[in-house]
Amino acid sequence: MEVPLDSLSVDVEAEYDPRAQASDDPSIPKNPYNFRYEVQLSSPASDEELARLQAEVERVCPILNLIRNPVEIKGSIVRAA
Repeated sequence: MEVPLDSLSVDVEAEYDPRAQASDDPSIPKNPYNFRYEVQLSSPASDEELARLQAEVERVCPILNLIRNPVEIKGSIVRAA
């Protein structure tokens, strides 16, 4: 999008109840929740340009979309020789 950025940092936070690891209580969320992010940046771009940039990032960001639309993840353990 060629939006000029002089600096950028992102802080991401979420809530997590550690009791979830050892509980079958359905009232305790098993996964992190209440995700939020804050972007701090320096840019000569207009507020409108930054709003368009945010909308596009939210549309295509693979991590954000994975959180919004979970998919099955398969894993394996392989012994090193």
